[in-house]
Amino acid sequence: KFLLFKNKLQHIDSLSLNESKQLIDILHYLYDCNIIHRDIRRENLMFDSNNNHLKLIDFGFAITYQAEKTPIAGALTLASCEFLISVLQYARRFSFPICYDYKQTFDLECALNLILYMNDFYVHQKIQSIHSLSPPIKKIDAALQFWEEIQRKYTTYSIILHKIKTLTDSSTFDVIKEELENLIDF
Repeated sequence: KFLLFKNKLQHIDSLSLNESKQLIDILHYLYDCNIIHRDIRRENLMFDSNNNHLKLIDFGFAITYQAEKTPIAGALTLASCEFLISVLQYARRFSFPICYDYKQTFDLECALNLILYMNDFYVHQKIQSIHSLSPPIKKIDAALQFWEEIQRKYTTYSIILHKIKTLTDSSTFDVIKEELENLIDF
């Protein structure tokens, strides 16, 4: 199934502060609808220049939030440390497919990592080098080590991550958007 748009959508290489906030708004809507996209990455973001609005595409891996294990899918290198730890532990004991108990905030943590990836040269270079690793277990391990390093080095990132992990209601999304202003020089 395909959706056709009247307006031409453009791929983007970086996110402005406004576009980053739009991404958080999109995920806020999905959160309220109990939908987890599971594939938050640059290739799934498009820009509608007629409306000056960001679009999230490709819901092929999307699931309805439920408190049970589901087979993993989507981009792994931008996932949360908790997710990467779980995948590594499972992969070392068993084989693929790996199942995970997705948190409702999963996409939000991935989006935070994506925003850094698209706007911070160091993060971008490091993730690019991680993408070239194989087998997948090495890639996952390197991504975990890297995001743990970022948590130690980037104070604002750690603050936003804490707000995501302790999210209790929809108003926290606005706080996260405000904190983005301190994350990077957009």
